[in-house]
Amino acid sequence: MGQRLQSLRVGHSMGCKLHLLAPDGGRGSNRLVALSFNNFTANQSIPLLGVVAPSLGVSTEFSPSPQETLRLITAHYQQAMNLVVRFGDDQLDQSLELIQALQQRKGDASQLLHLPGDHLTAASAGLRRKFLGEWAEGGNRQEEVEGLVTLIAEWGSQ
Repeated sequence: MGQRLQSLRVGHSMGCKLHLLAPDGGRGSNRLVALSFNNFTANQSIPLLGVVAPSLGVSTEFSPSPQETLRLITAHYQQAMNLVVRFGDDQLDQSLELIQALQQRKGDASQLLHLPGDHLTAASAGLRRKFLGEWAEGGNRQEEVEGLVTLIAEWGSQ
Protein backbone atom coordinates (compact mmCIF):
# COMPACT_ATOMS: atom_id res chain seq x y z
CA MET A 1 0.00 0.00 0.00
CA GLY A 2 1.08 3.58 -0.65
CA GLN A 3 2.11 6.00 2.06
CA ARG A 4 -0.65 8.26 3.40
CA LEU A 5 -0.13 11.93 2.56
CA GLN A 6 0.20 14.45 5.35
CA SER A 7 -2.85 16.66 5.66
CA LEU A 8 -2.29 20.24 6.78
CA ARG A 9 -5.08 22.71 7.54
CA VAL A 10 -4.39 26.44 7.37
CA GLY A 11 -6.81 29.06 8.64
CA HIS A 12 -6.59 32.84 8.81
CA SER A 13 -8.56 35.02 11.22
CA MET A 14 -12.13 33.69 11.43
CA GLY A 15 -11.06 30.79 9.19
CA CYS A 16 -9.09 29.44 12.18
CA LYS A 17 -12.31 29.34 14.16
CA LEU A 18 -13.99 27.25 11.44
CA HIS A 19 -11.17 24.69 11.49
CA LEU A 20 -11.16 24.54 15.30
CA LEU A 21 -14.93 23.95 15.43
CA ALA A 22 -15.04 21.48 12.53
CA PRO A 23 -17.23 18.43 13.23
CA ASP A 24 -14.24 16.08 12.98
CA GLY A 25 -12.52 17.81 15.91
CA GLY A 26 -9.34 18.14 13.86
CA ARG A 27 -8.96 14.39 13.39
CA GLY A 28 -9.13 14.70 9.58
CA SER A 29 -5.70 16.32 9.40
CA ASN A 30 -2.23 15.91 10.83
CA ARG A 31 -1.72 19.57 11.79
CA LEU A 32 -3.27 23.03 11.87
CA VAL A 33 -1.64 26.38 11.22
CA ALA A 34 -3.77 29.13 12.79
CA LEU A 35 -2.79 32.57 11.46
CA SER A 36 -4.06 35.70 13.25
CA PHE A 37 -6.82 33.92 15.19
CA ASN A 38 -9.88 36.18 15.55
CA ASN A 39 -12.67 35.28 17.96
CA PHE A 40 -14.38 38.65 18.39
CA THR A 41 -18.12 39.21 18.31
CA ALA A 42 -19.74 39.90 14.94
CA ASN A 43 -19.87 43.66 15.50
CA GLN A 44 -16.20 43.79 16.51
CA SER A 45 -15.08 41.63 13.59
CA ILE A 46 -17.21 43.47 11.03
CA PRO A 47 -17.71 47.04 12.29
CA LEU A 48 -20.02 47.98 9.41
CA LEU A 49 -22.36 45.20 10.53
CA GLY A 50 -22.85 46.95 13.86
CA VAL A 51 -23.89 50.11 12.03
CA VAL A 52 -26.12 48.56 9.35
CA ALA A 53 -27.89 45.81 11.33
CA PRO A 54 -29.82 48.07 13.75
CA SER A 55 -31.04 50.27 10.89
CA LEU A 56 -32.42 47.12 9.24
CA GLY A 57 -34.05 46.04 12.48
CA VAL A 58 -32.00 42.85 12.78
CA SER A 59 -29.79 41.49 15.50
CA THR A 60 -26.56 39.78 14.52
CA GLU A 61 -24.06 37.63 16.35
CA PHE A 62 -21.79 34.72 15.61
CA SER A 63 -22.66 31.43 17.15
CA PRO A 64 -21.03 30.09 19.22
CA SER A 65 -20.03 33.16 21.21
CA PRO A 66 -16.33 33.93 21.76
CA GLN A 67 -16.38 32.42 25.27
CA GLU A 68 -18.25 29.32 24.07
CA THR A 69 -15.83 28.92 21.17
CA LEU A 70 -12.84 28.70 23.52
CA ARG A 71 -14.72 26.29 25.79
CA LEU A 72 -15.59 24.04 22.82
CA ILE A 73 -11.99 24.07 21.59
CA THR A 74 -10.73 22.99 25.02
CA ALA A 75 -13.41 20.30 25.38
CA HIS A 76 -13.72 18.86 21.86
CA TYR A 77 -10.86 19.82 19.53
CA GLN A 78 -8.56 16.80 19.27
CA GLN A 79 -5.64 17.80 17.03
CA ALA A 80 -2.52 18.05 19.20
CA MET A 81 -0.19 19.56 16.56
CA ASN A 82 -1.08 23.23 16.09
CA LEU A 83 1.07 26.17 15.10
CA VAL A 84 -0.53 29.41 16.26
CA VAL A 85 1.00 32.42 14.49
CA ARG A 86 0.67 35.91 15.92
CA PHE A 87 1.82 38.92 13.88
CA GLY A 88 3.41 41.76 15.84
CA ASP A 89 1.33 44.59 14.41
CA ASP A 90 -2.07 42.86 14.37
CA GLN A 91 -4.85 44.62 16.30
CA LEU A 92 -7.39 41.84 15.60
CA ASP A 93 -5.26 38.92 16.76
CA GLN A 94 -6.43 36.82 19.72
CA SER A 95 -3.83 34.08 19.46
CA LEU A 96 -2.90 34.31 23.14
CA GLU A 97 -6.43 33.29 24.15
CA LEU A 98 -6.33 30.45 21.61
CA ILE A 99 -2.98 29.05 22.76
CA GLN A 100 -4.21 29.10 26.37
CA ALA A 101 -7.32 27.11 25.40
CA LEU A 102 -5.29 24.62 23.36
CA GLN A 103 -2.69 24.09 26.07
CA GLN A 104 -5.36 23.18 28.62
CA ARG A 105 -5.94 19.94 26.69
CA LYS A 106 -4.17 16.74 27.70
CA GLY A 107 -1.34 15.83 25.31
CA ASP A 108 -1.32 19.20 23.57
CA ALA A 109 1.76 20.00 21.49
CA SER A 110 0.67 23.42 20.21
CA GLN A 111 3.25 26.13 19.64
CA LEU A 112 2.91 29.91 19.55
CA LEU A 113 5.06 31.80 17.08
CA HIS A 114 5.49 35.59 16.90
CA LEU A 115 6.32 37.00 13.46
CA PRO A 116 6.63 40.49 12.00
CA GLY A 117 3.65 41.68 10.02
CA ASP A 118 0.02 42.60 10.49
CA HIS A 119 -3.41 41.06 10.08
CA LEU A 120 -3.20 41.15 6.29
CA THR A 121 0.27 39.60 5.97
CA ALA A 122 -1.14 36.12 5.49
CA ALA A 123 -4.02 37.31 3.34
CA SER A 124 -2.01 39.30 0.81
CA ALA A 125 0.28 36.53 -0.47
CA GLY A 126 1.73 39.09 -2.85
CA LEU A 127 -1.44 39.57 -4.89
CA ARG A 128 -1.59 43.34 -4.42
CA ARG A 129 2.00 43.62 -5.60
CA LYS A 130 1.35 41.40 -8.62
CA PHE A 131 -1.68 43.34 -9.80
CA LEU A 132 -1.03 46.87 -8.53
CA GLY A 133 2.74 47.06 -8.52
CA GLU A 134 5.53 47.42 -5.99
CA TRP A 135 3.96 50.42 -4.22
CA ALA A 136 0.85 48.43 -3.18
CA GLU A 137 2.62 46.13 -0.73
CA GLY A 138 4.80 48.59 1.10
CA GLY A 139 7.72 47.82 3.36
CA ASN A 140 8.82 44.23 3.78
CA ARG A 141 5.48 42.62 2.91
CA GLN A 142 6.85 40.33 0.18
CA GLU A 143 9.66 39.06 2.42
CA GLU A 144 7.16 38.49 5.26
CA VAL A 145 4.88 36.47 2.97
CA GLU A 146 7.75 34.40 1.54
CA GLY A 147 9.06 33.70 5.05
CA LEU A 148 5.60 32.63 6.17
CA VAL A 149 5.20 30.26 3.22
CA THR A 150 8.58 28.66 3.94
CA LEU A 151 7.79 28.33 7.64
CA ILE A 152 4.41 26.66 6.98
CA ALA A 153 5.91 24.27 4.42
CA GLU A 154 8.72 23.23 6.79
CA TRP A 155 6.48 22.86 9.85
CA GLY A 156 3.84 20.98 7.87
CA SER A 157 6.32 18.42 6.57
CA GLN A 158 7.84 17.52 9.97
